[in-house]
Amino acid sequence: LTLGFAHPTEQQMSEAMEGAAGAIPISAAGQILLRSIHPELYSDLGLLLLFLGIVVGLHFLYYEVAMLWKPVNRPIYMQLWLAMVASFFSGLGLFFLYAWAGLYS
Repeated sequence: LTLGFAHPTEQQMSEAMEGAAGAIPISAAGQILLRSIHPELYSDLGLLLLFLGIVVGLHFLYYEVAMLWKPVNRPIYMQLWLAMVASFFSGLGLFFLYAWAGLYS
């Protein structure tokens, strides 16, 4: 039973493994951001930003559950603001953690 998925060839597997072993090229804006911060701080900054993103995301979830009982008083702007801030901090934190791990070149 194959569920309609084709098995990759050996050449496709070797190409995928070669691509996975190398670092991912980064955009010019990302390089400027990484150059402005000392590389030894990538892990600390990444963990801090990821932690802030998780805290804001948990606050967003708490806010959503608390507002289930008062749907009339639930403004969309507060929801969007919390979601954007949580996404920004989490994404930037992961960016620095990936740079620290050597995923970006």
